Amino acid sequence: MHIAVLEFFFENVSLEEFENKRVIEVGSKYVNGSVRPFIEKFLHPAEYIGVDIEEGKFVDVICNAENLVDYFGKESFDVLISTEVLEHVRDWVKVINNFKLILKHGGFLYITTRSKGFPYHGYPYDFWRFEIYDMKQIFRDFEIIKLVPDHQDPGVFLKARKPKDYQEPINLDDYLLYSIILNKKVTIDVLRQPKKLLGGDVGGHVDVFNEEGIEGWLLDITDKDSYFLIKVNGVVAYRGKPTLERIDIKVIYNVNWNTGFKVRWKDIKLSEEILSLPDNAELDVKVVHERTGYIIPGNYKKISKKALIEKITQETINLKIIKSLTAGKLKIVYSFINNLDKIKEIKPTTLDTSVFIQRDGKDWNVLCVAPKEQNRIKLEVFYNNGEKEEVSLTV
Repeated sequence: MHIAVLEFFFENVSLEEFENKRVIEVGSKYVNGSVRPFIEKFLHPAEYIGVDIEEGKFVDVICNAENLVDYFGKESFDVLISTEVLEHVRDWVKVINNFKLILKHGGFLYITTRSKGFPYHGYPYDFWRFEIYDMKQIFRDFEIIKLVPDHQDPGVFLKARKPKDYQEPINLDDYLLYSIILNKKVTIDVLRQPKKLLGGDVGGHVDVFNEEGIEGWLLDITDKDSYFLIKVNGVVAYRGKPTLERIDIKVIYNVNWNTGFKVRWKDIKLSEEILSLPDNAELDVKVVHERTGYIIPGNYKKISKKALIEKITQETINLKIIKSLTAGKLKIVYSFINNLDKIKEIKPTTLDTSVFIQRDGKDWNVLCVAPKEQNRIKLEVFYNNGEKEEVSLTV
């Protein structure tokens, strides 16, 4: 849980709102923090019910947020809390209507969610981004007490109260909300009828374009073995296919194959045409569906040739020998590997070789001890992000 989320609660809750009251938290499973211990210890609610779609710490009831009224009934709670949930629900309109209806008249609502600029984070889904303006419109039938942006990351925090004379939720079916999957504002009907998302047979989105590489999704509903290209100034620099699971895309489009991709900069191969350009030349990087030429929309950034080459070389593992010597039947090899901060572990591929890592080493940071007659030492490099690759030293 973001520190800013906790701060928002510390600064805006009051004893009279919670003491001896009935509280529900929607999306209560403990992941990386929770407001529940603070509320139960200091604000003394009569009952605190945690609701989520799966079992876990702080989960008392398994229930989809779209079915809260069916499960608990209208006007059942004095306070509703929902932190970092709304961006993950498919039908945000139905969920918010349930929020509004299960609150008692005069009840309080606390919501935190993400805004445009916050990266894709599918746990297991990620659909929407909410701005200050959106929350004003969506909750214009409530009394908005506090509505502020997250000062830590792109997001919004809301505290609102249900009016004493509240009737029914306003109709939000035609409201345009930003979809991180489509990279544009759409009505909820688009996700209720998901085929409208696709331009023809193909759809996709580049969710991440950062220091490590490019991530996103690509779906060709006519070909589950489709390929994509990464083009730099129109020249192909990489060819691959989606191999990562994207549960949200599977659910939306009812497909059973992988649609996610992640390409690291070290795997990009620049052509001589690109390499001959001046260092300050601005490069246009795009992900393209190979069969149709469809350019996948998304969060692209302009980048210079020099900056792109730096990304590629920084990502590429370079293991070089500093010094080699023999001691009896052993060969001792001092070497240096770059990007050690991104590496979790280095293991030899054979049992007769040992590897020692010196994290703060300046002259050398990897020491290999192998049989004297061994001329090639093979190593497996395990990265912090779970990936691995094989490198070797020729002595």
